[in-house]
Amino acid sequence: MDSTPSINKAVRLVYLIRAFEAGRVATTSELAGELCVSPRTILRDMVDLQSEPLRVPLICDNTRHGLRWSLMEGAQRAS
Repeated sequence: MDSTPSINKAVRLVYLIRAFEAGRVATTSELAGELCVSPRTILRDMVDLQSEPLRVPLICDNTRHGLRWSLMEGAQRAS
């Protein structure tokens, strides 16, 4: 990581929700790079997104490029 300031958690969670609702599919590393945080922080954010009260229906696929995240098929997406 570089000296770029990280984005606070609330902003990250809103960013992630909007990205997934728009149809985004991304790896943990890609998201960490975009949000200037560690991959471990993204993993904690994903747990928070899937837990109460948010319960965002995410799918995680383990690929050769790392964990790939997306919104569960059939989940409501933003128009």
